[in-house]
Parts: sequence; C-alpha cells; structure tokens
Amino acid sequence: MKCPACSTRLRVKKTEDMIVDVCKYGCGGLWLDRSEYKKVDQQNETAGKELLHIERNPHIKVNHSLRRMCPRCETIVMARRFSSFKRQVEIDTCPYCGGYWLDGGELERIRSLFEDQKDRYKATDRYLSDFQEMAIQKYAKENKALEKQNDRDESTISRFFRFLNPF
Repeated sequence: MKCPACSTRLRVKKTEDMIVDVCKYGCGGLWLDRSEYKKVDQQNETAGKELLHIERNPHIKVNHSLRRMCPRCETIVMARRFSSFKRQVEIDTCPYCGGYWLDGGELERIRSLFEDQKDRYKATDRYLSDFQEMAIQKYAKENKALEKQNDRDESTISRFFRFLNPF
C-alpha cells in the first residue's frame, strides 16, 4: 500500500495484538483498519503506545488541504471527520472499508484528549447537553417570533371579516 499523504510505501508494524501499516521514513502517518482504531485511541490502551513515535523524514511536508485516496481501496476518496466531540483532531476515514488514516502526530493528540472511555462519554454528554440547551434557546426565540406573527395574522383576518360583515 502507498501512503495517501506522501506516497511513500507503507510498512507493516506489529504491535501487541495487531498488525498496522505505517509510513515509516515518510510522513509518519498510519493506517488502521476499522477495528484497530478503538484499540489505540485512549491513553490507557497499551497497543497504541508503540505507534506514537514512527520515524519520519523531516524533509517531507504534507499538504493537509488535499483530499486523500484510501490506501486499501485505492479508488475511494476518504472523508474527513473529527475524532471526538472536542473537535480538535481531524482524521480521514474510508466510507467503503471503514479504515482510518492518521497523519503523523495525530494519534498522540487523540490519545491526549481523554484519559479513558469514561472521560470520552462525559465529554460527549456535556457536548450533547450544551447542544440541546442551545437548540432550546434558539427555538424558543423563533417560537416567540412566530407567536407574534400569528397574533398579527389573526388580528388582520379578524379585521377583514369585520369589514365584510360589520354586524
């Protein structure tokens, strides 16, 4: 497989219980299959420690604005998404095979966001609660505006019918 960021040939790296494709001596990125990402994305997971420091070529500069092709599927353009509700690390995912491409250094940043799964759930709950509160406030303002408009419409209709039938 070729690296989707710098076109270097990906190398196989064995960790505790999985085999990962890494861009060693290239940009330092790594390819994780669908099930592998959840094994390395938190600080307390030992499998991810071996993947934090992949040897890079300092002369390779990666253009993060370019869309990337999936290294496994080769013809599928990967989608970009945030790794968590904190929206601090953007990663590439293949919509076809479900694999993940992490640029050099992204795994370390992802692992630093949450101590463990419990912290991730708490952050998700906070985000959803804040979003819900914001939506309630927004719709309350819109509802008041609609009520005012409805009152005006009713008054206009009432005057119209009184005009047609003054008795």
